[in-house]
Amino acid sequence: MRRVANAAALGACLAFAGCAHLAQPQTWSSDPRTLELQQSEYLGKELVRGLPEETFRRWYTRTPVWTDPLRPSIQETRAEDGTIVYEVGTDAGSAGDVNFRDGALDHWSRWRLMQKSVVSAWMKETVQPRAVDAAALARIAALDPASEPLRIDERPDPSDVCDYGTGDTVETLAPLLYDRRRGNRLDRWYPPVRAEDRGGRFSTLPAGARLRVERWDPVHGRRLRGDDGTCYIVDSPLGLDALHDVLCPRGACVPPGVEAATTRDLVIAIGADADEPSLAILEGLTRIPVWMTRGGTLPAGSRVTVRGWSACGGMKATIALTSPGPGMPPVLSVPIAPPGLFVPAASAPPAPVPPDAAPPGAAPPAAGSPGF
Repeated sequence: MRRVANAAALGACLAFAGCAHLAQPQTWSSDPRTLELQQSEYLGKELVRGLPEETFRRWYTRTPVWTDPLRPSIQETRAEDGTIVYEVGTDAGSAGDVNFRDGALDHWSRWRLMQKSVVSAWMKETVQPRAVDAAALARIAALDPASEPLRIDERPDPSDVCDYGTGDTVETLAPLLYDRRRGNRLDRWYPPVRAEDRGGRFSTLPAGARLRVERWDPVHGRRLRGDDGTCYIVDSPLGLDALHDVLCPRGACVPPGVEAATTRDLVIAIGADADEPSLAILEGLTRIPVWMTRGGTLPAGSRVTVRGWSACGGMKATIALTSPGPGMPPVLSVPIAPPGLFVPAASAPPAPVPPDAAPPGAAPPAAGSPGF
């Protein structure tokens, strides 16, 4: 967040009790978006209870060989209430305080921006790190997370990829209701009881429907035209942004339940906790938590069934593998799933044959074993 030069405005605001939070130093010296990214991608995925202090210092002491400018590093060390506290951060500000007791990680804390406006409010939050067993802790201590930089600049921005204009064609990822009595006004919410076939008043536009973005006008708002010539109205104040999680650029998405093919390699990460979903990662665009083990690669062209996909919203997806390989989880969560990551299988090349496929009769590898 950039410093406000108008000191007179600050003085006037501080005259009111409601503006007292502006005096917090984080308001003027920190970049909240960068800090949140550092907390979620680094501290939140690397700090586990009992992590040796020596390991932490190795991970978070900046060296000339570091190639990740976003990675926080140790800025200050102090003693506090029987613990050693390391403040980690970058020029963007302090990402957190990490507390060690008797040489092992105990907990960490962070400042979070709870409200950003004329009145800004920050709250300090204590984070209890994930607990792992001794074997996992020994494996984690041997890792070198600093050697795997996060290529944040390569992350697609949904606001750019899904910035629709007049003449663009979009596809629906979920059924949409529309009101015939109000000029085919599209309704984002889809409780089935509101549909005509359930006795409701709304007709249904099915998932996978193609719509052309028509010219906006002050009377009708934004209009969409179907392949059959039917016009639909989007009169929400947010315009098409109100439908961002159910629309996708033409040919770049697959509705739930449809067989698809991956267009890029995905790295598989498997957790020890049965309740934790295994992940399919676009390498470098997000980090694998240290407590998860790598389970190989799902190559581009692999067949999957998309169970859910918010391609232009949170860019997250859940997929089921059509033919899981040995030791491969059947269902995967994809934390970064931009438009184009999955395409209809019917229009994709044949599925690849893994070069390291086990010969017939060979014993499958243990779940979670490294695949590369």
